[in-house]
Amino acid sequence: MYIICMKTEHNQTLIPSETRYNSRAVRLCEQLLEDIQAGKYPPGGYLPAELSLAARYKVSRSTVRRAVGILAERKHLVKLPQRGVRVSAVDKTGLARFSSRPVSKITLAAAWAMWPDYRSIQMQEGIRRYAGENDLDFRIFLSPEGHEQTLEILNHAEKYGIQGLIVAPFRNERYFIALNRLVTMGFPVVTVRAIDTLPAINSVETDNYGSSYRATTYLIEKYRRPVYYITTPEGFCGTLERRVGFRRAMLEAGYDAGLVEQHTVVEEVPLEDPAYWSEGKAWLPGYVTGVKLLKQIELPASILCVNDYTAQGVYRAAEEQGLSVGKDVAVVGIDDIPLAQRLKPGLTTINSPKEEVGYEAARLLHGLIRNPGRPVAHVRLPVELVIRDSA
Repeated sequence: MYIICMKTEHNQTLIPSETRYNSRAVRLCEQLLEDIQAGKYPPGGYLPAELSLAARYKVSRSTVRRAVGILAERKHLVKLPQRGVRVSAVDKTGLARFSSRPVSKITLAAAWAMWPDYRSIQMQEGIRRYAGENDLDFRIFLSPEGHEQTLEILNHAEKYGIQGLIVAPFRNERYFIALNRLVTMGFPVVTVRAIDTLPAINSVETDNYGSSYRATTYLIEKYRRPVYYITTPEGFCGTLERRVGFRRAMLEAGYDAGLVEQHTVVEEVPLEDPAYWSEGKAWLPGYVTGVKLLKQIELPASILCVNDYTAQGVYRAAEEQGLSVGKDVAVVGIDDIPLAQRLKPGLTTINSPKEEVGYEAARLLHGLIRNPGRPVAHVRLPVELVIRDSA
């Protein structure tokens, strides 16, 4: 049975007599329509799960279910089995025109602002592998020259014909606002870097805390001396966790907080600067920092680098100053990209399973699309110390 909705001269929806018996559901229908018209639930996007709607509007889940049923019958909403409830698109006449025919395939997408280096490509391969195993489509929105394209995707994700989004966020307010908007509208999103200020967003990443903790502990135990840690400004969301892991290992080894701060060296170049994203320039911040550091510290010394590119820069700085990596200075990186094996001597580093990050992010996102009400999950994949000749 189709229910025809009429409009009063005040543009208020008249509720047919068949539904007046359920006043709470009717009132919720009116509120949902108002919120849809106000843009809180954009056309083409998904409504939050029943439980979230019940909490938001202070009604029971059964009331939510009845209200959604009424609006679906009127074509304001579309129920998609195993996916959720989608807001119908609206044409210029104000009539719903969204097809109730389910999309033939679920489409996952990844959006990140970064150069397509080994780490990002590995994550893409993981997503692609999961998509292939589960008959899903996959798109990648890559922005190697800046943040604007990625932010455009985040701010209008519901218009790109995708059902879910995997994001590599930066620690800045524009990303936070865009991601919070997606969560509020119920659009499925998973980040590959956890955001402590947005705990409601599902995330998958390698164990950043464990990476720096394990590497620092290894250096302290082997050389019986404090470790210098070259880190980046806190543009990436994982940078803070790596700094905490380093600090914890140093404090546990008996070094006081003041010495830990003295041994924490921050690169001057912000990670948000696209000029240093390409593989050909990624080592420069580590090089500039390494030149200054190696002239100031007592040798021999131990240095942990926030990633393998930074370690490459330290290698170059040491070579220019006539120092031997592995003897005058012990160097450890994080990520274990192919570069780590090509450096001379081979770089001791932390293996971070980036392909598995992509695979798990796609699996988690697929689950959110099929079951929007599932609990928030924060997945941390274990890392491994790979010992070579640099330390």
